[in-house]
Amino acid sequence: MDREPAPCALVFEGVDKGFTDRRSARVPVLDTIDLEIAPGSCVSILGPSGSGKSTLLRLAAGLESLDAQDAGLVSVGGRPPGDPSVRSALVFQAYSTFPWLTAEQNLALALKQAGVVKAERREAVRGHLANVRLLEHARQFPDRLSGGQRQRLAFACAIARQPELLLLDEPMGALDTLTREHLQLELLKLRRLLRPTTVLVTHDLAEAVLLGERVILLSNRPARILLDLDAAAGKPWLTNPEMGTETLESKVEAYRRGSTLLSLTNALRDALTQDGRGNGR
Repeated sequence: MDREPAPCALVFEGVDKGFTDRRSARVPVLDTIDLEIAPGSCVSILGPSGSGKSTLLRLAAGLESLDAQDAGLVSVGGRPPGDPSVRSALVFQAYSTFPWLTAEQNLALALKQAGVVKAERREAVRGHLANVRLLEHARQFPDRLSGGQRQRLAFACAIARQPELLLLDEPMGALDTLTREHLQLELLKLRRLLRPTTVLVTHDLAEAVLLGERVILLSNRPARILLDLDAAAGKPWLTNPEMGTETLESKVEAYRRGSTLLSLTNALRDALTQDGRGNGR
C-alpha cells in the first residue's frame, strides 16, 4: 500500500476566469480570486446560482484550466491541479459511483486506485462499508440503494482513495432534510479518518457553516469574494479528533440548535442581500 498522502494547501492567486459564448463574446466568471486553503482544513463555498462556485471547484480538480485570456495561478501543494501526482477525489450531486459495479466493487476499485494491494482489499472494503453503515448492502448495485445510501457510498469511495484534496460539489443538494443531516454527520466522521484538504460547494447556509471551518461567500458573476467567514468556533470536534462517535453526534446536534450557527447564517444572509441590492436585484 502506498504511503498515505499528506493533505495539501490549495491556492488561488489573482484568478480571473471567463468563457467564450456562442457569439464569440467573452463572459467573465471569476474576478481576481485570492484564496489560500490550509492543509487538512475544510472550506465551504457559497454564492448565488451561476456565480462561479463550480468553476472554482473544477479549476481545483484540473477539469478546467486558465487559458490565454485568463489570469492568475491555481496550485495544489505547489503543483498544477492536473498534475498526475495530485491525488484528489470528487463527489457530485449526481452520485459519483459506477452503476455497473456493486457497492463492494466500487470500493475495491477506489482502494486499487489508492495502491492498496489485492490481499488487503477485502478487509478494507468491509471496513469502509461499515464506516458508512452499508455493510449489509455490499452486493447491491447503486440503483438498488436509496439516495442517501448512494451518497454515503460515494463519500466512502472518495475517502478510500486517500485523497490529498477532497472536492464536494453540492453532494447533498438533492436529498431530503433528514437524509441531508445524516449525510452531514457522516462526512464529519469520514473526514476524521484522513483529514484531506476539503472544499464544499453548497447553496445551504447552515450546511456551509456546520461543515466548514471557513465559509467563502462569492458575489454575483463575475464572482469576487464578498466575505471570508471564520466558522471554527464552537466546534469541539475540530480540536479533539479522538472524540467518540456518540459524543460527536451530540455535539453536532447541540451546534445545530445553538446561537453560533444562527448568528453566522444571518451574517451570510445579510451579505448576500446587500450584494443583491448592489447589483440592482
